[in-house]
Amino acid sequence: MSTVVPVFSMGESASASQMNLVFSGLQSQGNAVLQTLSEIQLTTLVDYQRRLTALNARRQRAARVLVYGTTGFLVSDFCDIDQGTTTATVRADTASATLRERSIPGQVEVISTTFTSSSGTIQSIDANNTLFSVYNSVGIPTGTFVLTLAEITDISLLTIDISALSSSPTITVSVSGNGLTWVPASSVKLSGYQMNAWLPLTPVKYVRVVMVPSQPDNMGGSTYTFGITDLTGTEVSYNLVSDLYFNDLSVAVSSITVQLVANKAPGITYYLSLNGSGGSYSAAVVPNTPIALPGVHATTWNGGMSSSGVLDVTLPGNVIPGSISVTGPSSEVIPIVPGLSASDLNIANLFNTYASLVGSVLTVLPVPSPTTGAYSVTYLTGPSSITASLWVHLATLNSTTTPIFTGAYLEAL
Repeated sequence: MSTVVPVFSMGESASASQMNLVFSGLQSQGNAVLQTLSEIQLTTLVDYQRRLTALNARRQRAARVLVYGTTGFLVSDFCDIDQGTTTATVRADTASATLRERSIPGQVEVISTTFTSSSGTIQSIDANNTLFSVYNSVGIPTGTFVLTLAEITDISLLTIDISALSSSPTITVSVSGNGLTWVPASSVKLSGYQMNAWLPLTPVKYVRVVMVPSQPDNMGGSTYTFGITDLTGTEVSYNLVSDLYFNDLSVAVSSITVQLVANKAPGITYYLSLNGSGGSYSAAVVPNTPIALPGVHATTWNGGMSSSGVLDVTLPGNVIPGSISVTGPSSEVIPIVPGLSASDLNIANLFNTYASLVGSVLTVLPVPSPTTGAYSVTYLTGPSSITASLWVHLATLNSTTTPIFTGAYLEAL
């Protein structure tokens, strides 16, 4: 039994130092209690946050479970995405796929060159008809070259080698896709005999180069030389291109056709692979259009039943479970109950009519009276499940506009 020692005894005079010592001990004890409460609070908050995070994670996974007959291609996380072949950037916070920039280089070919002058007499001074001399004693002529390319291309940069001109010539460049409407170059820079012209994003079939020299070839002369000795063009389209690949997903077959439900937007193309190897895709799929499942066939049987209520239909071994439907003589749908025994004593107490499915035998219970009448049975045959993989191709020629893929899923029809 513990003995309590009093701080002050009866009749003992009080001491200020002893009183302060007692108060100091109480203060230390109070601080220790507050520190303990703070640690308990922190531990409780951390444990609560940890459990809340786990709960949210379970709720997110539960939200991804779609209704029967659908399979989703989602971008809410990286679980279903084939990251080895995907070039798209996935934003898990907004559940969308954006794009990255890609350049596509190429070459252009000039098949013909024509030259005209605003005034004066034109004379070709080379065998390729790319160098011309213009005699004009009245004023300074304007020479115009029109170059025809082999095919329409998207050229972003032209490099033109010109013949020696007088100092400070004026040169303009414009391009056209049809020879009627001309679009000027966004920038032209001449350095010595070489000129670079930056072009806007437009189809190019014809290139027009207009030259205005500042003076004749010789001081006091009347001869002006125009020429394009070489031209190179680079077809560089700075497009935004991304490919998003999904891993194979298992789809339970419940219908003969499905449709891809996805957002339709310019620059987004969908490719669907069904029972493929993961790398082979069929042609582009249009969202919300029927897609036939490979190897799945629909069959309809019409006939009667025996006196015991057994339908005369013979179900094949590859019938897909859950795809069987029975219709009665009055076009009423008869629900199917797998495993319902015809010898069950409670069948006589049933208020509704059911179709018992035991193995491959269909029996209408309770047995109707009379047993005449036409019944219809529809069912699907083929694989009970297939694999599906989706390839989403995102592309745009406008660097300020980004197509956004927000997810897709297969829906049974």
